[in-house]
Amino acid sequence: MNIETRKKISNSLKGIIPWNKGKKMSDEFRKKISNNLKERQFKENNPIWKGNNVKYQGIHQWIRRKNGKAHKCENRENGVLDFKCSNKSNHFHWAIKKEKEYSRDARDYYQLCRSCHNKYDNINTKEYVKKNK
Repeated sequence: MNIETRKKISNSLKGIIPWNKGKKMSDEFRKKISNNLKERQFKENNPIWKGNNVKYQGIHQWIRRKNGKAHKCENRENGVLDFKCSNKSNHFHWAIKKEKEYSRDARDYYQLCRSCHNKYDNINTKEYVKKNK
């Protein structure tokens, strides 16, 4: 839309009072609207919901939203993997279990520190950084 058209629209709307100006919504009505918006945004009712056909980034966003940010290394605490944690990193990630595929089941993921996640995924960090520059 060009500037001239915008100015015409702006001038035509000046002095018109919106129908809901000054009207108050009850707390009950606000909660009802809030709940309806939440249901439409984050669940299967959303028209762009992809279920388990979601891509890499989408599943990572979902797991963080569903379970929060990873905050511990399960390998450090419980020894869930074949190797010991080096205790070098305090940055934590969600890592999918090897025998699982990307899914929307939180039990299919470990919370791991960065160093354990790299070892678990067999990524040599220096080589990985060189490849992706």
